[in-house]
This record gives sequence, structure tokens and C-alpha cells, in this order.
Amino acid sequence: MQEKIGIPNIYRDVSLSRFTPTPGQKQALEHARQMGRKGYSGPGLALYGPTGTGKTYLLAALANRFLWNGDSVIWLDGNDLRRRINQSWKEKPEDRPLGQNIENEIATYKLIVLEDFTPGESPPEFMTSSTIALLNAIWNQGDSIFCLSSNHTLAQLGKLVMPNIENDEKNGFISRVKSLANGFAIAGKDMRTKTRDMMAQPTVEKATRIRYDSIIVHQFS
Repeated sequence: MQEKIGIPNIYRDVSLSRFTPTPGQKQALEHARQMGRKGYSGPGLALYGPTGTGKTYLLAALANRFLWNGDSVIWLDGNDLRRRINQSWKEKPEDRPLGQNIENEIATYKLIVLEDFTPGESPPEFMTSSTIALLNAIWNQGDSIFCLSSNHTLAQLGKLVMPNIENDEKNGFISRVKSLANGFAIAGKDMRTKTRDMMAQPTVEKATRIRYDSIIVHQFS
């Protein structure tokens, strides 16, 4: 199920209950645990910070909790989103169901995770307009919960998505993300190399515990 939803297979056993945070992750984890309570309907979670500091792991743990609670989840990385938007613009409007587009389709999920979001330099206008339309569709849906992670700060993302808007307060991307999710800066050491080395070791009959920047993941042979 996780693979079909889009969550990478490596994160299938990540859990909020086994997440031991570093000082730079504590506030984000506290909010994620609140979000993981069945019936939660508050703001989502936006994580900003360097590569390898646990952003993806935390979002995967949260997504797994939503699945456990019986909620619908969609997981997209930046490439997935760009591919879907490109495809939607190649389709003829008359070939789409009435009132249906990629933004409204994504917004129907309970939890929407946009992981490792980077719009790229000078995105085309249709990419910018579709990204803003997606955020607006999630907002209009009312009960959908939005999560985002990026190596950029929100201000940097805003300038990449809408480069012609100098004032952050007038930047539609920035204002909409703020309205959908609580933002947290994630800090810590990059533990990816250590984790990959441990994962390359031969599997054994018993469960193997792998530590990724203080996040415990269980792999079973």
C-alpha cells in the first residue's frame, strides 16, 4: 500500500512512537504527534533544513500514522508534482471529467505530503499557477492536511516559485503555505552516509535496528 501511495519502501516501518528527536527536531515532532491523533483537523507541517537531517523520516512516520488511522494519504516529491502538472497541461480540457484537474484530484486526500519540494530556477508560468492552484484547492477542501519539506527556507521557495514578487507578504505561495502548515527549521548532522553503510551490511534473521539522525528504523530480513 505504501508504495502505491508514493511513500518510499525504505520508510515503511518508520513510526512516530520510535522517533527519538535531536534538539533541532523536538518542536516539529511534538506537532507531528498532535497531528497523528485520530480526528485531527488543525494545521499541517512544513519542514525546512539541510539534507539528511530527518525531514523525510518525520513526514514518513506521520504518513504511516495517518494510514494506520484509516485516512487517505498521497506522497509526492518535487519531481512527481512537476510530472503530474506537465501531464495535466498536455491533456485537452475536453478530455478531462467536468471540473476535474490535477489540483482538485490531489486535494481530495486527507494527508497531502509534498516532500523535497524544489521548483527549480525560473519555472514556467503554468507550473507556478498550478502550484498555487494546488495550495488553494487544499485550502478550499477544508479538511485536507498539507505537509511540505524542503532544503530551502520558505522565503527562498517563495522567490523560486514567484520570482517577480519581492515582498514576502504579497507572495501568494508564501502566504498560502503559512495558512496551511506550521513551519519548523530542522537542524542536525547529515547522517545519510552512515545509514547507507549500515543498510549495505548483510541481513540477519533477527530484526536489525538502524539509527538515522536519532530516528530509529526497523528493517526485517
